[in-house]
Amino acid sequence: MPFVEEKHLVDFHRHLEEKEISEERLARELRKQRMLSRKYRNTNKRLLWSLVGCMVLLLAGYLLYLKDPSLFIDESRLNDPDRVILNKGQWLEIQQNLDGKAKEVDELKNILNSLDYRGLNQETIYTVQVAALTNENVSLVSNDLVNMAVYKDVEYNKFALGNYTTLEEALQLRDVLISLGFEDAFVASYKNGKRLKIEDSAIK
Repeated sequence: MPFVEEKHLVDFHRHLEEKEISEERLARELRKQRMLSRKYRNTNKRLLWSLVGCMVLLLAGYLLYLKDPSLFIDESRLNDPDRVILNKGQWLEIQQNLDGKAKEVDELKNILNSLDYRGLNQETIYTVQVAALTNENVSLVSNDLVNMAVYKDVEYNKFALGNYTTLEEALQLRDVLISLGFEDAFVASYKNGKRLKIEDSAIK
């Protein structure tokens, strides 16, 4: 009968215990990996079935739309007298027209902002008188002419050109008219619709 020393027997038991612990650890890890693998497969199956279900629903809806589009359209809204249906071309044309109108409005705003709104009746206005005819009540100019004015008094109809707020501008026009043959042209001033003499134009 062979003899085994106690030291070797202890080593043998220790190795045996270590092996059992290692095998138990491996078994636990294997069970854990199997559970994770099963869970992963179940998740993939649910995702796959969800995608298949969505595709089936989309395909069924598309086939129903091809068969009868009215199922997806609210007829009451289409028949609403206050609703207008436009195609893309019509919408683009309307949008271009609106853009053009917006530009016109902007241009008009710029013109209005550049206008002088001062009350001309409160200003001393200089104008160049070119003629004075006896008052026969004959209209020689249209009332729509802004820079052509007719001033009437007891004996004469006085015809004048230009409306200026500075004497220098009126004198420039007078010089041009004289060079064109209106030798009797002169600058007259008006305030509140009443005639002033040039030497009295500074009276407030």
